[in-house]
Amino acid sequence: MRKYVEQNRLHEHVAFVGEKADVLPYLHLSDVFVSSSYSEGHSNALLEALASGLPLIATDTSGSKEVVDSDENGYILRRRDARELADYLVHLLSDEDKRKACGEASREIAVRYFSLEEMVDRYILLYSEVLGI
Repeated sequence: MRKYVEQNRLHEHVAFVGEKADVLPYLHLSDVFVSSSYSEGHSNALLEALASGLPLIATDTSGSKEVVDSDENGYILRRRDARELADYLVHLLSDEDKRKACGEASREIAVRYFSLEEMVDRYILLYSEVLGI
């Protein structure tokens, strides 16, 4: 990947930062979040991008379908389809209004479904059902 970036003179646009404990500053610098995993459970990275209010592009894995509402806050795409990924990325990067709307929808989804209060309420409901209360 580094060789590709060098050969195509992309070093001003691409940074290889390595593993970071605090990703928030990088998310705030981003316009779009892409998760191109072949296999993924419930991705913390995707949830962090969602909470940061980013439009999302993610491959069709079990966890991503719970976070990305296709065409509302981003797009779900087929795994191993680089052309489709590139098309969605170009679409979002070239349409500021759509990118902004998807980002706002991501933030709303994060608050509505993944806030601490919502998670506590869901656990209480689950335990109540299991215990028959």
